[in-house]
Amino acid sequence: MTTATSRTDPRLTKRAKEITETELARYRERTARSQAATARARESLPLGVPSSFQAYEPHPVVAAKAQGSWLEDVDGNQVEVTHDRRGLRWTLRPDLVGSRLAKPTAPSGNPEVAR
Repeated sequence: MTTATSRTDPRLTKRAKEITETELARYRERTARSQAATARARESLPLGVPSSFQAYEPHPVVAAKAQGSWLEDVDGNQVEVTHDRRGLRWTLRPDLVGSRLAKPTAPSGNPEVAR
């Protein structure tokens, strides 16, 4: 059996860094109010959250309201929250990807339920 030599293609590394920087910038832009709320919370809570599990960089999302598996953050972004054996997963709604905020609807499609 031969041992494969692990080599990282510098073009892939560069592209991965570019994607990470772009996505972090989009996250910060879409979650400015969550960032401000976390900064305020850090004045009274370690890391700005009740549990260190909830702290992550650049800052956590701060919930404003929720119904069922749907959550809206303080910036108006809507996500579906699911759970697996590794923890919570935030899934962007397909109709919100690439837009600041689409007309909110509940999973049933009824916009009144989401309000």
